[in-house]
Amino acid sequence: MKERIIIEDFEHMEGKNCQLSSVRKILNYYGINLTEEMIMGIASGIGFIYWDMKQMSYPFVGGLNGKNINLFETSLRNLGGSAELVMQTTSRKTSFTQVKEILKDEKPFIPFVDMAFLPYFFRDDAPYPNESAGHFGGHTFVVYGIDENENTIYVSDRFLQPNTLTIDQFMDAHSSTYPPFASKNKKVVINPPMKSFDLKDSIKKAIRENAEVMMEPPITNLGLKGILKFEKMIGTTWMQFPPEKMILTLYMTYIYNATGGTGGALGRNMYTSFLEEAQEFIQDDNLFKATDLYKQAAETWDKVALFLLPDELPALKATRSTIDESNRVQEDSKVHYQKKLREIDEKWLSVKEDAIKEASNFEPFILRLQKNIRLAYELESEAWNYLKKI
Repeated sequence: MKERIIIEDFEHMEGKNCQLSSVRKILNYYGINLTEEMIMGIASGIGFIYWDMKQMSYPFVGGLNGKNINLFETSLRNLGGSAELVMQTTSRKTSFTQVKEILKDEKPFIPFVDMAFLPYFFRDDAPYPNESAGHFGGHTFVVYGIDENENTIYVSDRFLQPNTLTIDQFMDAHSSTYPPFASKNKKVVINPPMKSFDLKDSIKKAIRENAEVMMEPPITNLGLKGILKFEKMIGTTWMQFPPEKMILTLYMTYIYNATGGTGGALGRNMYTSFLEEAQEFIQDDNLFKATDLYKQAAETWDKVALFLLPDELPALKATRSTIDESNRVQEDSKVHYQKKLREIDEKWLSVKEDAIKEASNFEPFILRLQKNIRLAYELESEAWNYLKKI
């Protein structure tokens, strides 16, 4: 028997980051209203990762602290609730049954999904899956309904309007095994705190935990050490990339810094806002000084993004403009926005060959990029020396 299960009182809200906005919407469903920035802070959510493996098309440069469900677990734990990873399965049928069982309990939930299988991210004539966009199984949204008669899954992503997928599209995205960060049917159910919580204590605890993450990472690819790794790899490994890989690396690194669910500046804009919001609860000179430093670090990361696709190279500058325009169109999700995405994509394709040529001659711009990455490292290092004292 086909079923229709919709959580009618779930409220869609737009957001900046896929994971943090997912938590915010589910907490809101349970009557807990926190900003996305506050959730980031309580999740000890700022971080840094530089990750490069042979099977990857480009090195991944990210600004959040968290693998799999860490952000969910930490934010809920620090509020007195919990985030539960539903038993993982390799069976598509079993996974789909789990979807319906969770919704029958009137619980909106967070699945991990591979973006290459999400048509609403792309132009209206994009191939399925969109291999050219690359696989990324670390994306999340909220599922709040299913209608088997209409072959529809109702999803709340970070854009202005909610989205829908067919059941097969959703299951393709959810069960994907493609790297990096394969989704593999991972689902998270949020169990809200059952009693009131002290936000001041939660903030202090989260900041201290985040200080350890940034200052004492287990490997040199993470935290403050990861920023130095990024600086080094740009001047060594990146210079050995063939032109096609170099343009893809510049392109994707810009996206994950400036537009790809970061709130800008590799998440540093959001973390600065959290520190400013934390000042309503904590009066501490260490916090005030760290907030100013993080604001400067965010401005520096904005420059890093700019210098990845610099004004001096016209095709790379045009590439940057198409990325920014595409992001604005996606986030607004107006009628026929996918047609507009196609028009923007055609602009990019018209300069792609020139952009590849410019990327192959990027070496003169490396030093400026490295200097700003080093400055961001120094500002963040100083900020954490203050924050660890709170």
